[in-house]
Amino acid sequence: MKKIIKHLWPIFFLAMILSGSALSPDDQEKSSARINPRQFTASLIGHAHIDLSWLWLWEETVHEVGPMTFWGTLRQMNRMPGLTFAQSQAAIYEATEKNYPDLFQEIGKKVKEGTWIPVGGMWVEADLNMPDGESLARQLLYGKRYFLDKFGVEVRAGWNPDSFGHNWQLPQILKKAGIDYYVFERCAPEKTIIFWWEGLDGSRLLAYVPPGWYLVNLKNGVRDLLLRSYENAPIRDFMLLYGAGDHGGGPRDTDVEAILKFRNEPGHPRLEFVNPENYFRQIEKLKARYPVVKRELNFAFPGCYTTQVETKKFNRRLENLLLEAELVFNRPVKRIRILDSSGAEIPSQMLLVDEESGQLKAKVIFIAERVPSLGFKTYRVIESKAAPKYKTSLVVSKKSIENEFLKLALGPKTGWWKSLMDKKNGREFLSAAGNVLEAVADEPPNMSAWEMELKEIQERLGERGASVKVLEKGPVRATVRVEHNFRNSKLVQDIQLYAGVPRVEVRVWMEWQERNIIIKSSFPAALKDPVATFEIPYGAISRPAVGNEVPAIKWIDLTDSQGQAGLSLLNDSRYGFDVKDNVMRMSLIRGATYPDPEADRGKHELAYALYPHSGTWKEGLSFRRAMEFNSQLRAHQALIHPGSLEPAKSFFRISPENVVLTAFKKETGYGSSGFVVRMYEVCGREAEVRLELPKEMEVYEADLIERPGARVGLKTKAITLRVKPYEIKTLLLR
Repeated sequence: MKKIIKHLWPIFFLAMILSGSALSPDDQEKSSARINPRQFTASLIGHAHIDLSWLWLWEETVHEVGPMTFWGTLRQMNRMPGLTFAQSQAAIYEATEKNYPDLFQEIGKKVKEGTWIPVGGMWVEADLNMPDGESLARQLLYGKRYFLDKFGVEVRAGWNPDSFGHNWQLPQILKKAGIDYYVFERCAPEKTIIFWWEGLDGSRLLAYVPPGWYLVNLKNGVRDLLLRSYENAPIRDFMLLYGAGDHGGGPRDTDVEAILKFRNEPGHPRLEFVNPENYFRQIEKLKARYPVVKRELNFAFPGCYTTQVETKKFNRRLENLLLEAELVFNRPVKRIRILDSSGAEIPSQMLLVDEESGQLKAKVIFIAERVPSLGFKTYRVIESKAAPKYKTSLVVSKKSIENEFLKLALGPKTGWWKSLMDKKNGREFLSAAGNVLEAVADEPPNMSAWEMELKEIQERLGERGASVKVLEKGPVRATVRVEHNFRNSKLVQDIQLYAGVPRVEVRVWMEWQERNIIIKSSFPAALKDPVATFEIPYGAISRPAVGNEVPAIKWIDLTDSQGQAGLSLLNDSRYGFDVKDNVMRMSLIRGATYPDPEADRGKHELAYALYPHSGTWKEGLSFRRAMEFNSQLRAHQALIHPGSLEPAKSFFRISPENVVLTAFKKETGYGSSGFVVRMYEVCGREAEVRLELPKEMEVYEADLIERPGARVGLKTKAITLRVKPYEIKTLLLR
């Protein structure tokens, strides 16, 4: 064996020469000559690597780690004049500024003095592989701006000693942010302390790997550390980061004591306090040949790429939203398309609201058909390059407005409804001008907030003319606006039809200033001997049509005596009605003077609708149309993503249609885990009711106080039970 080695040695030595690995004269000096330690310099910079949140919360960093580190560092600075300290991460500076202004002021003094040095230029010491490029650009934007605004400091030294890898575009990103130098530790080229890091595009910056890691303890001196470092770098001046880190701390008492001990010792390297940027400028001027590294500097701790995935997912969502959110500001999206859960496009209409403030605020309307009961349906909104064109049944002018169900003729000078035609059945529903706002004198002798004494009609708004114009003409909704001026008040009506919806809606805005006057909206119905029906709590009843003011909730109805057709008046907030001579009237606003002489003065908004139907209100399901009008769908905006739920789902379903659900709530009581369902039958017909539940439950009948009675079903997801005509039924689900 020895013989073989003897013969191989010359070959091995020759290979070293050919490969360029032979010892250079400088290397020979390092290995053979005894070097005086005083020829080396330890350029010291106090440091406290602070993980803003790792095994502790951000609040602990703000109120314990930061103040403890910074007050302690200031104490060491006062103890040892000239001591320098580098701190990155604008986020911790801002937290200090907000919560501890006295401490922040002291830091500012040291920054001005030149001993406290902001470094990094980023908002935090970021991960440099998973955030996208724009995120890193914003880190630098916000970080550097902060240091400039607060301290007037242009940070030029990048600082990420604990990041778990460094992407190959980072040199360019840093350079374009005015960062010329880079301090880091993890994923450094082997046995390389200082080098030119060349990015993917050719950008270069001077990179430095501090010897001894980023929290050197100076207690035992640094001679051996510098001698080892000299073997891997063509310099004799090494910047060292010393001080306690991770949970903060900064320069230790032992560090200060060591500096005092070793700074003048003949057998120890010289110790100097340094500003990192000045250090880089100094070694940059040297004629040393630093290696060039052209690659990414990765990888460390790859398990982190798929740990805490929810945090990463939300970070990605925010990154994706950033561009979209700012394009609200920079490039308003004026054309969209809406797709249902099957991917089919449905007609939509964008309503511009405000574009003057630099922001585009808009409402988008579309018809959401067949949404499951007590559930949801998913739609996607995407940008359209061109204005979408849809076939629509809507036709509108100052004289008429129509969809596939109804045609409404308007007086172009008055705004009154001249005709309301059911197009499919060829039936007229108005016998005279409808939706006429009647101003009626209302002068009770006393207690005017309680009593009414209606006298003659003072004016029919519009008979002296009104402003009538087409406001909207789209594939989803058409609107004609009618404006009335009455004495010192103004009333605006938006008369609307939607494609696919068999009712006419009216939105009313009022600036009301009148006293002892009531405004009623009237609808003369073309019906023979009609029966007037009014909604009451948990039901509906018929009343004599004698013209007296009576209460109703969401709807009233006139149906002809033969039960062939009817006209329902729906509303969103009014309760006073009268019916006489085939005319329905709804009270919109009053001007009572006692006990509050200013009652109802000011702005008001309300809505109502006229719904023609075949058959009686029962067949026409007027009670359901009124519920839809009052409890409209709520839209919740979300990001486009695969999701974990079905695109459409019902959480609770009840049938048949004449049974109305009024409550689905948690059981009242401490520690109770059940749910309460309440329903009633509205049409006066006994029904077999089927309930489809969200999961298997035990079902009990209960009273209105939610006390359980007989058990209806045991561990079931669907039950059937009998409900009597007009019966209110309460169930307890557990």
